[in-house]
Amino acid sequence: MKKNVLFLLAIMLFSIQLFAQNIAKPFSSVEKSGTNWVRFSQNLNVNAEEIFSNYSKSFGFNASDAVQLLKQETDNLGFTHYKYQQNYKGIPVRGAVYIIHSQNGKAISGNGKLVTGLNTGTTPGISSEEAIFKAIAYTGASSYMWENTQAQTILKQQKNNPNAT
Repeated sequence: MKKNVLFLLAIMLFSIQLFAQNIAKPFSSVEKSGTNWVRFSQNLNVNAEEIFSNYSKSFGFNASDAVQLLKQETDNLGFTHYKYQQNYKGIPVRGAVYIIHSQNGKAISGNGKLVTGLNTGTTPGISSEEAIFKAIAYTGASSYMWENTQAQTILKQQKNNPNAT
């Protein structure tokens, strides 16, 4: 009887630990040609649009990190790809873009680059005018595109944005 109770207790503890591991780490890393691919757990039934809100800590995010959906596309095979931009304190993190791949509403895998462990201020150290002055001084060009009316007109047309400069 004691052996049966101990055996049952051991199985329960093992099951709880397995369940806790699935919550803490919903994916496994998959190395594919140097990219940061992950494969989500088969028993993870989460919508790709909720993966970051439900599992932000698993991705190494803190309270100042967030993602913004940039684009959603469905391919010919029925996979929907959600492209996210990482933000830190509301500011986009350059180069930090991650794609979640899903099928039938379920997140299957993901790949891209995320930056973790950010702990910096977001208040600029110089004014925008000073930044432009320093950039012009550094570049040292004799003329600039914003000084050329024809180039500005072409840019506005290309970007389909009357405010482009």
